[in-house]
Amino acid sequence: MITTNYSIASQLSNIYQTNGQALSDTMSRIASGKRIQNPSDDFAGWLKANSFQTDVNNYTNVKQDIQAGKSLADYAVGVGNQIVEDITQMQTLATEYAATNDAQKQAAYKDQFTAIQSRVTDEATNAVYDSVSVYATGALKSVSVNGENAALVVNMTTTNSATPANLNNIQDTTGISNELTAAQTYLDEMTSFSTELANFSKIADTAVSSKQAAISAITDINEVVEMSNETNLQVRNQAAVSMMTQANVSQAQLARLFQ
Repeated sequence: MITTNYSIASQLSNIYQTNGQALSDTMSRIASGKRIQNPSDDFAGWLKANSFQTDVNNYTNVKQDIQAGKSLADYAVGVGNQIVEDITQMQTLATEYAATNDAQKQAAYKDQFTAIQSRVTDEATNAVYDSVSVYATGALKSVSVNGENAALVVNMTTTNSATPANLNNIQDTTGISNELTAAQTYLDEMTSFSTELANFSKIADTAVSSKQAAISAITDINEVVEMSNETNLQVRNQAAVSMMTQANVSQAQLARLFQ
């Protein structure tokens, strides 16, 4: 009776299976580009990456709030520009009215003045964005910017009245000048808020980019290392297959000697 030793073949088979699983895992990482695909790959790294992803989501929500506030500010800037332009025309008409004694010219200036005054009142009263009367005294909008451990509230406030009160009389040059100053202040404030919110938006973008870079640093593969591992494991598997084949052939040849 011939007893053959299968321990070497068994060890080679185990090596082949182990290398095969390692090769499969390596190829999966290369295909996905991710070193960590689930908690079992690296639990601590997976937790940290998830924490950074939460930050990314928070900053993305913050940016949406900022963009909503900026849209309002930009709308208000447009309103302010138009009102400043119109009151400037009214001031010019008032100056021309005062500079002449020609009743006909004065009547024409007054008609133009009244038409523009009506338009300004309409612009101021009906300037509404997302249910907010933008040309009104007080806070127009509060934009909460929530970072990781801090909150910032941007209040867009104005000092003008909803309906300019000193534009009814073409001869009231002081009142007209005051309304123009108020309108210009409003425009400057809204322009400043729009710029400020644009800067906050850039900060949010930077925060998102840095967090995403951190996630990549934790979870992404080192492609050079993984490709090297793949090549190494393929060579090892091929060697294991070759040795298993030789072991099987040797055992068969030994058995034939005793036939």
